[in-house]
Amino acid sequence: MVNYKIDWSLLKLCLINGLRNLPATITLTLMAVAISLCIGMFTALARYYKTPVISQILTIFLTVLKGTPVMLILLITSLIYNNNIGKIIEYFNLNIKPAEVNLIALGVFVLSLCLLSSSTEAFRGALLSIDKIQFEAGYSVGLTTTQLLRKIVIPQVIPASMPMLMNNLVASFKASALVYTIGIVEVMYGSLQACAKYYSYLEGYIAAAIIFWVLSVLMSFFGGWASNAVRIEKVKSERAQGVGKRVEPCAY
Repeated sequence: MVNYKIDWSLLKLCLINGLRNLPATITLTLMAVAISLCIGMFTALARYYKTPVISQILTIFLTVLKGTPVMLILLITSLIYNNNIGKIIEYFNLNIKPAEVNLIALGVFVLSLCLLSSSTEAFRGALLSIDKIQFEAGYSVGLTTTQLLRKIVIPQVIPASMPMLMNNLVASFKASALVYTIGIVEVMYGSLQACAKYYSYLEGYIAAAIIFWVLSVLMSFFGGWASNAVRIEKVKSERAQGVGKRVEPCAY
């Protein structure tokens, strides 16, 4: 039985190196979540209104995304990128080398692509929870579809989908650990980089796990607080507008 002793000084070094690259991981996560939310809202609306052709294409595309592992999407995208980046630079006559291109955009693209299906389902579930009467009432007072979405639907969709969206934020943060496999410098890459000199990688993985665990817990607490805050504001708004109050029958 191998008795492996953890090198605490190396673990400390791995933690420091990992934390130095934490801003890159946070940037990667936030950009991927923001893009997936913007596109996810449009895809959810297209599927909710059953837009001809587009809705069917999106359904097939999202089904394929949900069934494909993140690592597999990352590797396929990376291979396509590596095989074509030289041709793209040559076509646009750019004065840069392929090695000088920042890979952060590739990581953002892959993570946002992987989050797209869950973001779409979160918004679509929130849309289905809205009573059809509210749509009919909006159209009856002369609102267009755009006005209806902006004034009635979307203000209700965001609070309803908030818990799922917070889960997407944590999932994206944890999935960002995979992008180090294609050379993007982030928390995992920084933590393991310190181990290369000693050929002892356990400390690097433990350091990365500590950083991801602490940040994930903080994000979960923030998500719970944000969800409760949005829910409380929604209840206050409904009470101010008289929504949900019991209407007493008129005495004739």
